[in-house]
Amino acid sequence: MLKPFVTLNMFLFCVTSAIAGELKNGIWMPANCGIREQPPAINAGTIDAYNASVKAIVTWQHAAEVYDACLVQEANADSALIAKTAMQAQDAVKISIDKINADLESSRVLLETYR
Repeated sequence: MLKPFVTLNMFLFCVTSAIAGELKNGIWMPANCGIREQPPAINAGTIDAYNASVKAIVTWQHAAEVYDACLVQEANADSALIAKTAMQAQDAVKISIDKINADLESSRVLLETYR
């Protein structure tokens, strides 16, 4: 089963242009992974019931692995997009600061010529 940890390589690799998951009431959930199913109960009442339980669990485990992979992919995509847009916003602020500082310096130099 895939581990739900976001690695730096996956973080950098999965940049997309759209939000994948949804944030509701402070809880992030994947948007396109379907429903996370609860594991089936084990019925050890009879051998046949137990064997049916094992079959249901194997089916559930496969679905859980698919869900987990989708969740990791969407989380990575959202993390990458958040990081990208935050860096763009920081760059825009830095450009504004640099411009105003350059304008201040130009104005200071200009005013010194009037002395």
